[in-house]
Amino acid sequence: MESHIFQELCDYLRSRKLLENSRGVSVEEQLGMLMYMLSRNASYRTLTDRFQRSPEIVHRHINACINAITSLAYDFIKLQSTDAHFKISSSPLYWPYFKNCIGAIDGTHVPMMVNDNEAAPYRNRKGTLSQNVMVVCDFDLSFTYASSDWEGSASDVGVLNSTI
Repeated sequence: MESHIFQELCDYLRSRKLLENSRGVSVEEQLGMLMYMLSRNASYRTLTDRFQRSPEIVHRHINACINAITSLAYDFIKLQSTDAHFKISSSPLYWPYFKNCIGAIDGTHVPMMVNDNEAAPYRNRKGTLSQNVMVVCDFDLSFTYASSDWEGSASDVGVLNSTI
């Protein structure tokens, strides 16, 4: 993350009173702990060593940052309307058949490299290593959902059922 974007995020969280400086730990350091943990998949032990803070302080500030960031979802993520898209509702060819349709779902296998000892679940029906990815897009061709946590051996129906 670029430093000016990081600083703007800190200022925004501070202005909304979602995060505040505590005794000895600034908002920048609190958010820095969270960013370091997410970018490096770091454990609490690693964070305590890196930031020279007690495990209790690291835990408290990580949780405060997560709560602050998730509370921003209502400000930045806007739910789509469930009304039929204009292209469907205005066309007599599509309207009777797709009047409740709000998007399209498709899946694909993305090739990947895995260690030999972990390769078995990622081997798809064609014998290659892949990850099964499912995406959903609306009629404006904007992605509204993506699921990429499935091995290549997973069936498309299994991936779909896990998300419904």
